[in-house]
Amino acid sequence: MKVYCATGNTGKLKEFQLAAKETAIDVELLPGFREIPECVEDGATFAENAAIKARYYGRHAAGLVFADDSGLVVDALDGAPGVYSEGLATTHCSITRRSDARLARPAKSGNWR
Repeated sequence: MKVYCATGNTGKLKEFQLAAKETAIDVELLPGFREIPECVEDGATFAENAAIKARYYGRHAAGLVFADDSGLVVDALDGAPGVYSEGLATTHCSITRRSDARLARPAKSGNWR
């Protein structure tokens, strides 16, 4: 069975493909993903944003589509930045620059969700 992943993150795509490696599921990038206008992620949770993205990108596919959403949840900041993690640095920054921006924030503990 083939399913399409709606992600611009090649690392995430590889992780999903690796997770499905021993199954009958073939995970591929949604064809034309990079040409589709970006989805507005206005959900209040990671699960809501993932569902919003799956429905949005699903309209552009001739098969099953899944999406995910993740971000940094810092306990010392009462769960912030959470779904707003991307806003810590501009979307035009590299992943390294965004990670540096996240690490520059004071935090006692946190985790990716």
